[in-house]
Amino acid sequence: MKQSGVLKWNLRYAFSRKFRLDEELAAVKPQKIYLLQQGEAYDDERKAKLLSSWLYFWSTSYDKALEKLKQLN
Repeated sequence: MKQSGVLKWNLRYAFSRKFRLDEELAAVKPQKIYLLQQGEAYDDERKAKLLSSWLYFWSTSYDKALEKLKQLN
């Protein structure tokens, strides 16, 4: 966001499903890695449901979100 500016970033987030998904996955990755290192579970299915819902403007399908989340290990 800092590189592109707040307005441009927000416009891309609002109108680009791919950008929105990529940004959310970039945020999830360190969370997931940390939890797994601590011996905690990370619920890929729950997060995939969220990423494919209205909350994230239907950024992707459930199956694609689940696939991407599982690749973050």
